[in-house]
Amino acid sequence: MIKRFFCNNCALGDKNEEKYFNITNMSGKSSFYKINPDTSRIKIERYKPLILKTEKVKIIKLDDYIEEKNIDHVDFIKIDAQLYEDKILQGGLQSIQDNKIKILQVEILFNDYYEKYFTFSDIEKYLVSKNFRMVGINMINNNIFKGNQFGADVYYFNKLYYKI
Repeated sequence: MIKRFFCNNCALGDKNEEKYFNITNMSGKSSFYKINPDTSRIKIERYKPLILKTEKVKIIKLDDYIEEKNIDHVDFIKIDAQLYEDKILQGGLQSIQDNKIKILQVEILFNDYYEKYFTFSDIEKYLVSKNFRMVGINMINNNIFKGNQFGADVYYFNKLYYKI
């Protein structure tokens, strides 16, 4: 049997480094970015994450990982990194440009829950000019005034692999 899945104790980013990661009481909210204390969502008690600790994390570039592991192509990558998605894409630009990746699913958060937020163009600038096309959107919450997140999982297919 071919081993096709690997677990690695590291993060992906735009450069090889070590950086502190904020671990919160709500695991899905842990991030390299700090939570925005002025966001209205923090004022709602059930959405109030607390940073429990920071932990030093090894970060590597996606390009370096693909090269080190001698991977010729990747069928699917899901990026849900609490506003570190752009850094991961920056670290994988060569692999994206070399058409080593077939499908990307990228979470885009639009609200001000953290120190920064995204627009579609913040992500698409790494993909559209490099043979990727947006083919689907799954809204996490389609109302910025309700819930604790306003964002979407956005699907991008490489046009060299799919007739779209």
